[in-house]
Amino acid sequence: MVLFDKHGRIRTDISGDQLKAFPSFQEANRGVIGNVLTAIEELLLAQKDRQLFVLEKTPVKPRNVGKGRILRSHDRARYVLLQPDAIRKLLQCDQASPGTTEGKTKAPHERRRHWRTLRSERFTEKRGQRVLIPAVWVGPEQAVVGKVRYKVRLDV
Repeated sequence: MVLFDKHGRIRTDISGDQLKAFPSFQEANRGVIGNVLTAIEELLLAQKDRQLFVLEKTPVKPRNVGKGRILRSHDRARYVLLQPDAIRKLLQCDQASPGTTEGKTKAPHERRRHWRTLRSERFTEKRGQRVLIPAVWVGPEQAVVGKVRYKVRLDV
């Protein structure tokens, strides 16, 4: 925040205690703190509820912007935390799709990232070791619905 005096000069001689007395500082500070708290709460929600997946939502045809310009909010990607059922509904892939094996179909589903301890006898060198199994989305990972492209993001 930059403060000016009555003559339009920048004020640099104000201490932190004096700055707290300005009403405009208090309002701006309240807004910044509110945004920071909201971001922290969303991160905690994503960590707490292990059933949520990240869905990227972008327009199919974003507008062209000039050099040095920033896209408007509705033209940028949005990242939404959703349950897998809600994602399947948005991607319109509730029905089973033909799988790779003959005569069988695989319903779209999710597999969360998890740790696995190798216990089988075939792991002679690595038995007892913990291995990280990556997250996988079985079925279509992205779809275009109307003017919006939805994509399941497993890397965030």
